[in-house]
Amino acid sequence: MTSGGAKWVVTGAEDVGPQRPAPGTPDRAPGSMRRTSSIDVVRLEGATGPVRVDARARDLATDANGAARVVARRTISASLAPTLELATIESEPTEPALQQLLGRTVGAGFRTAAADALPGARRAADLVYLLLDDLPVATLVSGYALQRAGLVPGVPRERYAPTIDLCSGWRAGGTLMQVIESSGAPPMTLGPAAPRLERTDDPDAWHTLFDPAPRTVRRRRRIDVSPDDRDLHVDAMFRDSHFDDEGDESVVHEYALHATIDRTTLEITSAVATPHVLPYVECPSAAASTARLVGLRLDELRDRVRSEFVGTSTCTHLNDLLRSLEDVRGMPVDTRGD
Repeated sequence: MTSGGAKWVVTGAEDVGPQRPAPGTPDRAPGSMRRTSSIDVVRLEGATGPVRVDARARDLATDANGAARVVARRTISASLAPTLELATIESEPTEPALQQLLGRTVGAGFRTAAADALPGARRAADLVYLLLDDLPVATLVSGYALQRAGLVPGVPRERYAPTIDLCSGWRAGGTLMQVIESSGAPPMTLGPAAPRLERTDDPDAWHTLFDPAPRTVRRRRRIDVSPDDRDLHVDAMFRDSHFDDEGDESVVHEYALHATIDRTTLEITSAVATPHVLPYVECPSAAASTARLVGLRLDELRDRVRSEFVGTSTCTHLNDLLRSLEDVRGMPVDTRGD
């Protein structure tokens, strides 16, 4: 495939990371809380057109008998200029402070601006902050749809210089950088078909998602929290996926995370990440960085991961999953201990 004079190289089988997406969603445990979210990003008019964002999140409680109760819901609808400045944003329930973000580029600095505009939402780790915090990387990943469609022009190698060694996949001498050096464009992995995460036997397993338009890129998350007398047990995952012109969904990135948190101190006592789908063979080594969460408290997690989990031992997308553990503070389970 060519675009703007650049040859788009599909990653060879020997150079891709794992391609084993989760086959479904686990049962809701009695007495647990589940937080799910989704962000759909689509450019209906191609690379030079506006960007539409549809985001949803929900907290769901499951009682001791397995019955489900919706605790909170939040939706955000937004449009971005082709250059990714936020043009419009609305939410349900209405949040007037979101209007302070208009004109901001949904990229570097956006998360800080969101925290400044909604400090209470950040402190409470609530649903609206999760969606805003996830928006920059969801928007970044949405560029995959343009790449798949051949709508991204070639970019000089020098443009990529600031991202060298940013994470495991962008390491100097790795698959990605070798292809950029030889072709002038990043390689493109064609991910596996996306198994369905919704469950026909449990309509409450996920919140209701939007019907995706062709070339939509979707980021979705699930965080399950099950308490016992001493700990909070967390089973979390995220998946980035792409819908092609026929509506078929394939996986771009996917990770799972299991963690244990002390109910009294809110310190992380164990954490293990499992890579399911990643684009390059170098990417999975970043999973080992998850062990560095042990000893950190939930209320410092987003800031510590952003400042300390950098370089080729880490992964940008895994970091977002690790940072989302802070959301456990905002989920209505007893995080104070007995």
